[in-house]
Amino acid sequence: MYPPEEVWDPMKELWDLMKEEVWNKGVWNFMKRKKTRDCIMFLVFNILLNFMDIITDIMTAVELMKSGDYMWSIQTILWMFAPFLVELLLIALINAKEKDGVKKGLKETLINLPLMVPIVNSGLLRDLAKVEYSEPMEKSDQAELERIRMKAGKHSLMQGYLESGPQLLLQIHIILCTG
Repeated sequence: MYPPEEVWDPMKELWDLMKEEVWNKGVWNFMKRKKTRDCIMFLVFNILLNFMDIITDIMTAVELMKSGDYMWSIQTILWMFAPFLVELLLIALINAKEKDGVKKGLKETLINLPLMVPIVNSGLLRDLAKVEYSEPMEKSDQAELERIRMKAGKHSLMQGYLESGPQLLLQIHIILCTG
């Protein structure tokens, strides 16, 4: 029922690191570390905001359902699944000719289900916390950092264009219709 340990372990490790740094060295020294700052920014922008977006969409759909606006509630829920459905269609069309093409692309498609992006990005946060920051930074670490950022960006891109944008338009329409 609860998320697997591999989701919570990186967050616990990051929390322990933050607690130790703040307690022993003070807040200023804690924020001066680039690795810590990068991990916190990744946590806020790629996990927490994504999670809160999905939760507020669910709350909006439930509230619309309670008020009797069933069509708007269903539209809100459908927009939450739009990135998944579009990705599924793309995978089916692109990989239809290959024998195992659809199965191969299905994993990337499942990431676009609601609440999956924050979970997957939690694993990327763990990978980010493992990257060794040094001056100058080694090329392998730079490549790993770039891989993590690109993967998180790709996950969020579909959500932004196919869920959040249409959700905004729907909510503006609801406000203009109801006053």
